[in-house]
Amino acid sequence: MVLASNAWCFSTLLLLLSAGSTRAAECTALTENVLTSSGCPSDCDNNPCVLYSPSLDDSCIELGASGPCYSDSAFTLPGASTECNVTYQCLDSLLWDGNQWLLALEANAATDSKTMAYVTQITDLTYSASTLSVQLQGTPTESTNKNNIKDISLDQTFFDTPSTVVSMFLLDVNLRNTISSVSLATSYQTLYLTNDNLNAIPDQFANFTAVAKLDLSFNYITELPDNTSDVWAGLSTVTDLNLAENELTDFPVVLSNLQTLNLTGNAYTTIPDNIYTMAESGALKYLYMANCNLTNLQVSASQLALLENLATFDADVAITDCGSGYSATTLTNADAQVCTVSTSSSNDDDGGGHTLAIALGVCCGVLVLAIIAFLWYRKKHGGQFGSTKGGSTIFGTDIGSSLTGGDTTFGSSIWDDPDLLAARIEHRDVEAVKLLSRGGFGEVWLGLYMNENTGAKLSDFGISRNRSFDETMTAGVGTARWIAPEVILGGHYTEFADIYSFGVVLSELDTCKAPFYDATNTNGGKMQDVTILQLVSAGKLQPSFSDSCPPSIVKLARACLSFDPAQRPSAIHISYELRKIMKDEL
Repeated sequence: MVLASNAWCFSTLLLLLSAGSTRAAECTALTENVLTSSGCPSDCDNNPCVLYSPSLDDSCIELGASGPCYSDSAFTLPGASTECNVTYQCLDSLLWDGNQWLLALEANAATDSKTMAYVTQITDLTYSASTLSVQLQGTPTESTNKNNIKDISLDQTFFDTPSTVVSMFLLDVNLRNTISSVSLATSYQTLYLTNDNLNAIPDQFANFTAVAKLDLSFNYITELPDNTSDVWAGLSTVTDLNLAENELTDFPVVLSNLQTLNLTGNAYTTIPDNIYTMAESGALKYLYMANCNLTNLQVSASQLALLENLATFDADVAITDCGSGYSATTLTNADAQVCTVSTSSSNDDDGGGHTLAIALGVCCGVLVLAIIAFLWYRKKHGGQFGSTKGGSTIFGTDIGSSLTGGDTTFGSSIWDDPDLLAARIEHRDVEAVKLLSRGGFGEVWLGLYMNENTGAKLSDFGISRNRSFDETMTAGVGTARWIAPEVILGGHYTEFADIYSFGVVLSELDTCKAPFYDATNTNGGKMQDVTILQLVSAGKLQPSFSDSCPPSIVKLARACLSFDPAQRPSAIHISYELRKIMKDEL
């Protein structure tokens, strides 16, 4: 369960479930390992506690994350009249040390990593009024197996989160019989009900007022409410909807604010009309339909144009026989084919051709005007064009001033940059072999450029895509140890997330080892990725550098690894610093 004490420091309460067997103890009426805020021993100072059942094998473990174990031989269980001996933990120590509680619904396999309190029931829980985020997770790492879920007894108090809570994550927990009997807070902006054994959209969604990111993936939902359902009024604000790995065949509603829709792994045999409607409105930009049953998908010319206008269309369509009047066409924005009306048939569509001609004419006119304006501006402003003003002073140098001065290392424009020019591909060197396809926005050609002296490699940090300022980003994507803190937390991120990843790469180049290779837990054992992510997201851990690493490189890397994205240098600043280091030190 993830709790945050204020807007600057997020904390994680990760709950994992325990197995059970029998051992002797005095408080026999206590049959569950209970997380509660009610009736805790006095030395817990009004903080929540875990009361351990003597009948469960996974008892209190005195290791790091959960604090010390205590025993009270004169304890009275809530509602009881007799005293008994109870083992308990007060969940306060980590509240003041990184604001992290680490609980579990499952014991870890490695005994040296058992630093969690095992909980089987949550009751009478009270949240801090400053809590921002809550996470309940049934397994140590997020599961992709629908059968890998845990049962836990939850009462209404778990769901009675204060209005400050804007993010709720319930992962790998069996909620099928629980969700319909509880009330959900209406303040959530992010809600994950992932791998929770759900078979329908909960009716309580109708009460939501601000949810933007909704994840219902890895469930058993076979159909969505019809378009008259009140549920959709509560989801009208959703911009990012993940319904992957369910059993859906239709999408009965138009969500006017939806930008990202993930339907991967469902039972669709065609693309529902409402999806085209959302794409036509310009709102929907990212559509994921891989691993569906899309076979010989027939689309009209207008539908093809809408699909190709998406920023991302991820789908795999099996083409065996497009049928009479259709032919296979490769999408310009996806590694997939669809069946489109053959050229001979499309000539009869005068209306569509007339519309396309108008659109192309307008585009050409705008392009000509833009070129004229550009040339006029370039002529009028002369040498000022392309100069860089201002700049970060994070390294003690005004980089903007350096770029516009006499230092020819950088030049006045990126178009004059010798390193960029060296990697530039001349269009004359690309041989056009044959036309592969025509789409609503141009032609796709097979070209030839590579030879025995020219090679290309594609690499990334795990997260890469075009971004506008207010786009909803995709959370949780990327290689764990290279991910920036803001991405781990599921918040909005920018290109400065890649700058953080570059800082991690610098540590690899220095140590020749994977990042965080030397991170250890409280027992001296190797730190697990989930713990690394928690510490990185709280700004408590950074990759290390060797003693032999040049101080200038370490300084640059530490700037890239700044917890606050605004404190990280831009790519052009990094380029300047690296060139300066090479010039001054090599």
